[in-house]
Amino acid sequence: MKNLPIKTFKLSCIYNTFMVRHNEPVYVTSVKPRKSSEDYVKRLVPLCSSDWSCWKSVEEKIGPIEIEIRFITREVRKLFYQDLMNSIRNQDLKGVEKALNDLKPHCVFPKDSFSKQEKWDYFARQMPKDWGPPHKIKKQVKDKITHMARRNCLEAMCGFETYFQPKEGLSVTALDYSIEALERYEIPDRPRILFDLNEIENIGDMAFFNDGFFQTIGIFFGVNYLENPMQVYLEFKRVLDDGGQLLIFGSQTAGYRELTESSFDPLVTAYQLRYLDFQVNIEAGYQDYYLVNAKKKII
Repeated sequence: MKNLPIKTFKLSCIYNTFMVRHNEPVYVTSVKPRKSSEDYVKRLVPLCSSDWSCWKSVEEKIGPIEIEIRFITREVRKLFYQDLMNSIRNQDLKGVEKALNDLKPHCVFPKDSFSKQEKWDYFARQMPKDWGPPHKIKKQVKDKITHMARRNCLEAMCGFETYFQPKEGLSVTALDYSIEALERYEIPDRPRILFDLNEIENIGDMAFFNDGFFQTIGIFFGVNYLENPMQVYLEFKRVLDDGGQLLIFGSQTAGYRELTESSFDPLVTAYQLRYLDFQVNIEAGYQDYYLVNAKKKII
């Protein structure tokens, strides 16, 4: 396979594609810009521990205060959240009820009713600098990964921000389960494929990629979302060329808690990859983040 086949599907059909095996990739070709904070995921505003006794005292009088009100934007916090907290501290029940009513239109939707796809899309609505390690480390890692990358690259679970920077001779394919992430992917000219890696366990493989097509596969901040990592690594091994490398970057604390399947552990990841006959090296030096470099042995 010298070039990826050109085939597109209407987005209205995409949500029903994952329970069957596809021999062609499902491309996302639309693009959504990231211009302001209004369209993006609400920030978590934690309740200060010093206010907890006041909070519980008010709840005893007016009933439970829904936890969703804590997920609000910084702008809404300035307008309404301080009024709520001041009323709680002063035990002003009418003030609490008014603040709750004012906050209600700005609360997040109850994610318990979301499908798996909708949850992924919800968390993909973020600003460019909302995710990942501090800027200095992020730049260091991006430079390192881009330097290591060779020829055909797959950025699996790519999210909206790429770690494969533009480089001569580098051809990158982005893959993710979230339409929102792929639409906001920062280099939209690259092929963007919609696919759930967790479906590999059910359908067996990514049939639209031939054996040994990629020289580099990267999965950055994504391993902790895999239900069966070894099954995915085995498929990565199939589509990697002999001598190809699998680059995994992450930390034990990063990830959307509502979606994670496990905590990323570089030692466990290295053990799994060695079991699959990869040559593995763990690189530290990025504060709480680790780079696992696994190389497919040359037969």
